[in-house]
Amino acid sequence: MLNKAIELSMMYPHVEREDYCVAWPQPPGDGDQRERYDNYCCFLFNMLEGAWRLKKGRPKLVAELVPVEEYAWRHRTWWSNDSYANADGYSPGFRSFIGRILDDIKRRKGIA
Repeated sequence: MLNKAIELSMMYPHVEREDYCVAWPQPPGDGDQRERYDNYCCFLFNMLEGAWRLKKGRPKLVAELVPVEEYAWRHRTWWSNDSYANADGYSPGFRSFIGRILDDIKRRKGIA
């Protein structure tokens, strides 16, 4: 799945551009780009949840399998957008896991 994520980001580079990601839910571009990004994020978080389940929620082991911090941080706006409730479709344990990662990154970056 990680190779597929890389392949998708090469085919559709906007899905990994920081300016595009943080502009969610109103990114620049057409509806097709927006739909691709929405589906890409769903794919990524499904992949991350699969790794989380496989490694029984152990952060270090998950991070050895997939770049969870990189993906969670880059796509944080999609994940936490209240209007679309994207995170709500995931298990409570996984939501807490991603929440802790995002909170830790904010703390390290000095972001409130």
